[in-house]
Amino acid sequence: MEIKQRDRGYEVVDIQQRLVALGYDVGPTKVDGFFGPNTEAAVKKFQTDRKLPATGIVNETTWRPMVDATYRFGSRALYLRSPFIRGDDIRQLQTWLNSIGFRTEPVDGIFGPSTDKAVREFQENVDLTSDGIVGPSTLAALTNLRSILNLSHESVFSDILPPDSVIALLQDRLIAIGSPTQHKRNWLASQGNQQLICADLAHRLSNLLEILGARINFFKPGVGPAIDGEVAIIFEPAVGKIDVDRLGIAYDHSDENSRRLSDLIIAGLTRAMKDEIKEYVVVDIPGLGRPASSIMVGDLTALASGANLKKDVFRQKIAGAVFDGLKDFIAAKTP
Repeated sequence: MEIKQRDRGYEVVDIQQRLVALGYDVGPTKVDGFFGPNTEAAVKKFQTDRKLPATGIVNETTWRPMVDATYRFGSRALYLRSPFIRGDDIRQLQTWLNSIGFRTEPVDGIFGPSTDKAVREFQENVDLTSDGIVGPSTLAALTNLRSILNLSHESVFSDILPPDSVIALLQDRLIAIGSPTQHKRNWLASQGNQQLICADLAHRLSNLLEILGARINFFKPGVGPAIDGEVAIIFEPAVGKIDVDRLGIAYDHSDENSRRLSDLIIAGLTRAMKDEIKEYVVVDIPGLGRPASSIMVGDLTALASGANLKKDVFRQKIAGAVFDGLKDFIAAKTP
């Protein structure tokens, strides 16, 4: 296959239609079936944007990416087939899954075994049938996270950032995140282990921060040298049981920055969780030496929303709310 200037026919119509759908200008006559200078210029622009040789000729090397680019997320069901299907919609799916902790390696726009596994894990954790098919119900579950997912998608594909963007704000910031145990991606939703849930929350927050350019220093609270980081966020099981409808927040009462950070995190949690968590228990944790807040996850049998803590979407809401509070704190301190 090689379509070039002066060619006519159905193949040229198909190329022009795809270019127009992707936002490229094929000239005043639009889709006319003639491969003229305007169509050639549009092809060269597409090739440049996709880091392909800018020949202006549509051969197999250009045609396949052009077809892939015209698939939009939600326009078709996605699942593991042979041969593997590919497209920009799959690349977006992979980016979103990675942003919430379900690893697909690599992000290549190909629906292979690792993407199938990540989809099944996501479905299991949001109480859907774990069939690996990205249809209406899985699409709805993903788009329920759209505020975080869209932010993550923008951070991956944007090359030019305004100086006041959240990406510019967090770039190269060193954030310390405390967790009682190493994160285990394969923990089961049926488990009620507070340490694993805390580790999962820490992992989700770190994903959001790293996607936006921050550097993460993981540490185990109470173990090892002093905390290295501009701000510290600690996820840990509560000591004893938290009363019904409450979530514990701890900070250094003697430090105004710690107090402000915790207030902003509570504000973020209140906005996101007002129907699940009614109020917050505040505890003193003196002597951390930097702005810090500790989010204490309650006993699953005592916290009213405990059953929800086993759900992927609910834990992502907590991580997103903590992220919002942390972002607001850094923004307020940045000139």
